[in-house]
Amino acid sequence: MYAGDGRLIDLVACYQSPAPDASGFAEFVRDAVRDVAEWGGGKVQVGEELNMPAPQDGGSPGCFDAVAAGIAAAFEERERLGVDVEIGVNSAGMADPAFWRRLADTVGVEHLEALDYIGLDAFPDVFHPIPHDRLAASVTYLLERFRSVTAESGVPESTPIHVTETGWPTGADRDEATQRIVLETVADAALDSGVGVTAYEFFGLRDGHSGAEWTSRFGLLRDDYTPKPAFHAVRDLIAGRSTS
Repeated sequence: MYAGDGRLIDLVACYQSPAPDASGFAEFVRDAVRDVAEWGGGKVQVGEELNMPAPQDGGSPGCFDAVAAGIAAAFEERERLGVDVEIGVNSAGMADPAFWRRLADTVGVEHLEALDYIGLDAFPDVFHPIPHDRLAASVTYLLERFRSVTAESGVPESTPIHVTETGWPTGADRDEATQRIVLETVADAALDSGVGVTAYEFFGLRDGHSGAEWTSRFGLLRDDYTPKPAFHAVRDLIAGRSTS
């Protein structure tokens, strides 16, 4: 088990269903809250990239109603147990006002305002190349827009933002030295953006296959666990930026 020794669980409850099943998902989220509480606390993210099509949660029928039911269930279960578990939702990429308005209408004002955080999955310079001299400014704009769009939908501006996934893979045209530079640049821009980023999570620690295409090579370590240059940079970043 990864929990313990000061480590907390960050659990993502994905909604993957071939037919609408809000009640089933609500029970699944209740189980997730109980599990995280039993493991010593942490976070439960309700849904994964609801604004994205299959294979993400936005491709499952009834996804908005299911996530709304899951959020309500998470709050109820947390209150019933009296445990310290944060509840949040996330989206991916550039914030879409239409998506956040729909989510707000489905979730309801009370639950939207009660969220402990809103998450953003963002991979600058991965799927859409960005000139590296503009990378920091692009990250700042991305996060400022995320804050403004979510605020317009009813999320309080005091609600913390968690960068729930980010990274930059290595590969034939993506060298390891550049990975370190990009990860440092993006992290510094995000954490200094002034919009309330309080958590920052990399995807992922180790390559799935260091000899495969770049989609399997997001790791800070190679698949044999030897460190890439980015590993040491991220370790220093954590040491310098973490708060108790």
